[in-house]
Amino acid sequence: MGIHRTALTAAMALALLAVPQTQQAVAGKTAQVVAGGLVGAAIVAAASKHHHHHKHYYYDDYQPYPVNGYNTYWNNVYSPAPGITCYRAQYACYRANGSFSANWTRMQFADGE
Repeated sequence: MGIHRTALTAAMALALLAVPQTQQAVAGKTAQVVAGGLVGAAIVAAASKHHHHHKHYYYDDYQPYPVNGYNTYWNNVYSPAPGITCYRAQYACYRANGSFSANWTRMQFADGE
């Protein structure tokens, strides 16, 4: 992919440099220097692969949670009936298809459990 991008940038550079001679004479040396700088910057930007680097951090001393070591309030889930799952942290119950169950929510949490 880098070769295609570099070739495209080189083609754009040649197109910029192929300005008719009459316009170059009017524009002067300053415009030529600016155009050359833009072309050089475009080539350097196309050749750069800095934006393709993905930083991954790996920790050698990582230890997963022990068995039942992360049973917090947010993991407190129970099923009062088949196909119904209630989450105490949300004060909400859901059917097996994932839809919200207002009836079960009211029955389980109406008293402010």
